[in-house]
Amino acid sequence: MIEGINAILQKNDLGCVRAASVHVTRSELKTAHDVLTAVKEFAPSEGWLCFTDEVLVIRKGTLLPSLDGRVILSGELASGTQSIHIRQSGACWEHYLLHRQEGGEQVMVEESFITIPKGEKSKLKYEIYWQADAQGVLAPFASRFVGFEQGGLN
Repeated sequence: MIEGINAILQKNDLGCVRAASVHVTRSELKTAHDVLTAVKEFAPSEGWLCFTDEVLVIRKGTLLPSLDGRVILSGELASGTQSIHIRQSGACWEHYLLHRQEGGEQVMVEESFITIPKGEKSKLKYEIYWQADAQGVLAPFASRFVGFEQGGLN
């Protein structure tokens, strides 16, 4: 299936897809302290965190600053083949751990999106996973933040 998809994409000068699977684990975090602990334990190499007053961008090669006393509203952090996505939901937070594995039945596409603020010279990079339904039709299943892509805004 992958070969057939890639043959069509190449004829149209589009990027290739590859076989990869993502395993998603959802948990609920009860307190802002639990969220901070999860972020510190994950030890991200890059990502972003949204607070009430700012969006903190964590670039590859920089240390995670002190987050003590801060309340994270949402964020996406990456480290190798794993990412965490955090979203405040009512009185708690939804915490998703996403782990990529090569091969499998899903199809993975890499995509990049313009960052905010618009003057930034990088893009947010995601892996989008598609899987077949019971009739064999591919549909988006999950997306995983993987970091930032440097370069101009196209």
